[in-house]
Amino acid sequence: MVRRRHALPNALLPTTTLVFLHLGMVVSGAITVEAVYSWPGLGQLTAEALEAKDLPLLQGIFIVLADDGC
Repeated sequence: MVRRRHALPNALLPTTTLVFLHLGMVVSGAITVEAVYSWPGLGQLTAEALEAKDLPLLQGIFIVLADDGC
């Protein structure tokens, strides 16, 4: 009970920060590889959705990227 009330909230902040930093690196790496090799894929789709401010498409892309395969 002590872990759940005191330790878990304090441990979630750095964990969440690192997860989202790594997610940003994955997306930026995909965009770079697709731009260099002219491969269409999620990176290019993400870049186009960002430029067009297409929020529903961005949400879908992040759900696909965050899927852990369960």
